[in-house]
Amino acid sequence: MDVYEIPPLDGDLDNFKQLHQTLLSLRGVWAAQEANKEKITNELIEKFKAEVDLMGERMAAAREVAEAQEVLSIESDPISMSLGLKEVLDTLLIDEERSKKIMEDQTKLRIEVTSFDELNQLILFVRARYQLWDAIVRWDEQKATWDETPYTELSPEMMEAEIEEFGEEMEQLEGSLPPNDVLLMLRQRVERVLQYWDHEEILGEGG
Repeated sequence: MDVYEIPPLDGDLDNFKQLHQTLLSLRGVWAAQEANKEKITNELIEKFKAEVDLMGERMAAAREVAEAQEVLSIESDPISMSLGLKEVLDTLLIDEERSKKIMEDQTKLRIEVTSFDELNQLILFVRARYQLWDAIVRWDEQKATWDETPYTELSPEMMEAEIEEFGEEMEQLEGSLPPNDVLLMLRQRVERVLQYWDHEEILGEGG
């Protein structure tokens, strides 16, 4: 069998060298992109860490406020306690949104996702204490409204409904708070109204 050799065309070697150089350039670009990607990822990891550290500082400050002795003391002013705990809770809820964004970004980058269980537990802890004092403030305002309303204009059905709502709220608070004098104080205030404003008397059936 005859063997035929195909002579190279003019410029083939130059074209090969150009192609080789192009491949080397692309490889360099790819390597640079990978290095840049790693650099950006590392910068983001440091950014996440800094944000988490700041959140940790805010959590420590929030815990100090929520665990203070006056939070569950009947000597404390209800309005001041309600406003103060609301401010703390709002700060934590903002951090909760930040935590969701951090976890979302970490998932996209396929890196270790930070756990924010401690933050979530602290939110529940602070929220329960805020709701306790907020309930007292709302009850005192409701009681003042009833006291200022002429007896003949009071609505027994509406009062019953509102008292029932407070009763349900107190049951929820009892499930999320340790036994304390503040919750007992709220219950006593509600029961005092039930004692003085007997349902049958309000309806006019007692006289």
